[in-house]
Amino acid sequence: MCAIFGVFNVREAAKVTCTGLHAQQHRATDGAGIVTFDGAHLHRKAGHGLALDVFTDAELDRLHGRSAIGHLRYSTVEDNAVFENLQPIVKRCLDRSEVAIAHNGNITNVHELKAALPDVEWQTSM
Repeated sequence: MCAIFGVFNVREAAKVTCTGLHAQQHRATDGAGIVTFDGAHLHRKAGHGLALDVFTDAELDRLHGRSAIGHLRYSTVEDNAVFENLQPIVKRCLDRSEVAIAHNGNITNVHELKAALPDVEWQTSM
């Protein structure tokens, strides 16, 4: 089972989120990701491994903002351990607005959903 942690209106939101992910590290060890929001833009960092290995102090300093959502990944049997499967997922719409999503589980119809939303640019790297 994955782990999700988030904060709102907190100083150094990325560092607090990383600490929250570390506290839940027993739930998942395949990968970790954090997306922060600085009031205008989303900033994302994700990688394979433990939270404290993925997020160096320099990386956490780059994740500006007072709000953050973090995710620890636990791969399922049918899953690929590829970068594209790391969360949070960032979505950019045609109007250039952005949203970050983290979930626990599998979205089994992801290809159909992407086809139904042709005006959305799905990002897995930032």
